[in-house]
Amino acid sequence: MGLAPDETVPASYAKYVILKSAVGRSVLDIDVFYLHHAIASACGQEPKICFQRDGSLLVEVSSPEERSRLLNMTSASGPAVTCVPHDTVNHCKGVISSRDLLRYSEAQMLEELRSSGVVTVQCLHMEIEGILTPTPTLFLTFDKLTLPMSVKLAWLSLPVKPYLLTPKRCFHCRAERSSQVIAEADGSPLV
Repeated sequence: MGLAPDETVPASYAKYVILKSAVGRSVLDIDVFYLHHAIASACGQEPKICFQRDGSLLVEVSSPEERSRLLNMTSASGPAVTCVPHDTVNHCKGVISSRDLLRYSEAQMLEELRSSGVVTVQCLHMEIEGILTPTPTLFLTFDKLTLPMSVKLAWLSLPVKPYLLTPKRCFHCRAERSSQVIAEADGSPLV
């Protein structure tokens, strides 16, 4: 059951949903055993559940029916709960690049790429002599759980590379994946 790796996530079905208390408290303030049984009975089976730092639960559902039953769950052991699709986990981001696309607007490309499951297109801009100039690099957000190998625009078949954020650097030692605590422990000079 569930989605094939390359299947589009329909708007009516998101694999990951967030369950949180409607009154702004942590779900741990609710009877966790009752809540667990309520989620399991709404899904019909034991779903994967992960506690989030903000006090909510990330629930992985395996079918649209499970999702709709979870979305209809409004209370668990007294306090009201809300269930909404996760904003970012149900999507993936990729990068394509082609100089042939420079003359087209983001809206035109989005319209052409909708059939490939693309929901947003964003062009990377570079500042040259104070003027923002578009580059051939485009960031695509897919309404899928995994990236496709390529997308087709007219006769162009463009490979999709994963979108990776640049790693954060330590403010003091400028090393990647470091922190102030590690930098001070190493005896690195503070910049």
